[in-house]
Amino acid sequence: MPDNWQGGDWRRCQVGVKRVQYFFLSASLLVLANGQNVLAAQDLLALKSMCLSRMPIDQSETCHSAIYAAQSIRRLITIADGVGSETAGSSSVIGRKNTEGLVSRNFSMSLSTSVVKGETPSLGVLRSGQNMKNGLDIYGIKATIVAGIFEGLTISPGVRGILGVDILGSFSSQFLFWENELPSKKMGMGSLGFRLGILRESFSVPGITVSFVRQFESALEVQSPRTDHTDLLIKSESTRLRATIGKDLGGFSVLTGVGWNRNAGLLQGTIPGMLLKIAHTFSSEFTQETQRLYFASLSFTKTVFQWSFEFGLAEGLDGSYLEYGSSGLTPFGQVALRTRF
Repeated sequence: MPDNWQGGDWRRCQVGVKRVQYFFLSASLLVLANGQNVLAAQDLLALKSMCLSRMPIDQSETCHSAIYAAQSIRRLITIADGVGSETAGSSSVIGRKNTEGLVSRNFSMSLSTSVVKGETPSLGVLRSGQNMKNGLDIYGIKATIVAGIFEGLTISPGVRGILGVDILGSFSSQFLFWENELPSKKMGMGSLGFRLGILRESFSVPGITVSFVRQFESALEVQSPRTDHTDLLIKSESTRLRATIGKDLGGFSVLTGVGWNRNAGLLQGTIPGMLLKIAHTFSSEFTQETQRLYFASLSFTKTVFQWSFEFGLAEGLDGSYLEYGSSGLTPFGQVALRTRF
C-alpha cells in the first residue's frame, strides 16, 4: 500500500473492488439465466404444421429433420463467426488516453482462424423411424479491429479502467464441409459492437469486460445435387453477449468467459414429395433460438504482438418442440495473432 494512502482510502478501494466483482458476477448470472436453449415455440409449431400439411404422412420425419437441420446449421454458423471472446486473448479494454496531446496504442487488430465441429440431421427424404445424421465442420478466417474510445474511471492506482469503452468490428469468411450428401459452401459475415470495461487488469486485480456485438444478416443456400434431398435457404442475424475475466501470470495470460447468442432470421425449405405444388414446404421469417457458450484461452505476448489459443464448448439446441433434439456440446477452437498500435 502506498505511503500516502490513509486507512479510509484503502478501505474505500477494497469496497470498490468488491462492488465491481459483484457486478461481474451478477452479469454472468444474468447471461446464464436468460440464455435458455429454447426455440420460439409458436414459430416452430407453425413451421412444423405447415410442413406436415404438405407432406405424405409416411414422410413426416423428413419435416422434423429438415427444420432441425436448418436451425442446427444456423447455430453452427453463429458459433463459427463469434467463437468465444470477441477480442482474442484480451481481458481489458484498450481505452483512449491523451498524453501531452498525443494518442498512443488506442487500436488493435487481430487475425484468427477457427474450427467448429458439429452434426446436423440428414437432408434426405426419411421414413418413419429413421434418424440419420451428417457431420458438419466449419473453418473460419476472421479479421477484427478494435478502437479505444474511453479509458475508464480510476479509483486508485490498482483499480482503474472502470466503464472504459472500445468499439469493435469484424469480418469473417467461413468454409462449410459436410461428411456426405452435400457439397462444400463458403460464406462471409460481418459484425459491429462495443466492449465495456468493468475492471482493468493490474498487479492485484484481473481484467473484466462485457461485450455486446450485432452480427449483420447473411444468407446461405444449402442445395444437394440429388433430387431426393431437401434444399434449404437459411438467413442468419445474431446478437452476441460475452463476459470475460483474465489475468497475466508472468510470461503468459489466461482468460475465461461465458457467452450467449440469440439467432434469428428466415428458415425456408423445399422437400421433394410434398403434396401441394408450391414454391417451398416450410418458410418463416421469425424463427429464433438462443445458446450459451463457455470458453478459456491461453496467450503469450511479445512486445506489441500476442498469440492466443482458445477452446470452448457451446450447448446444443433443445429439440423438444421438434421431437428431434440434441443435448450434446459442440466444441470449437481458435488461434489468433493480435497486435496493438
